[in-house]
Amino acid sequence: MLYAQATTTISYTAENKVLLNKVELSNATTLSEIKEILGEPEVYKEYPTGKVNYHYNDLGIAVHTVNDQLLFLGVNLNWDGDENFPQQPYEGAVLFDEVKVDAQTTRETITTLEVVAIVCPLPDICITKDREATTAILIGFKDNIISQVGFEFH
Repeated sequence: MLYAQATTTISYTAENKVLLNKVELSNATTLSEIKEILGEPEVYKEYPTGKVNYHYNDLGIAVHTVNDQLLFLGVNLNWDGDENFPQQPYEGAVLFDEVKVDAQTTRETITTLEVVAIVCPLPDICITKDREATTAILIGFKDNIISQVGFEFH
């Protein structure tokens, strides 16, 4: 088992794939597969629908599953009070193709990414422009500085 290598890397590729430490993620990815990469998460919230929100508190990573299948993977870069994410900031890398996103990233950087079209329907929320995409990207901001990056798998 890999268990949260020294640096965790989340990549969004030109082929519209999300990779976690070079392992491709999709809605077919199981919680067991995530655990092989990151270790054991803490259960944050369970729903009667079968949805479970997990936190990797030390890593700043949130994982949501439905019936043990991956629904969402996201990271906290700057805590803005959203309890769906751990308070600890994510220290790993987030890459959109070759563009690194970190705690200083602004909305302007996100909206000019070449690998994926991003729009900002609200001042503090940006999303993938393609509503048919199998992986939706959700990016939160506070005072024009990035707070979270999340990937929702359909």
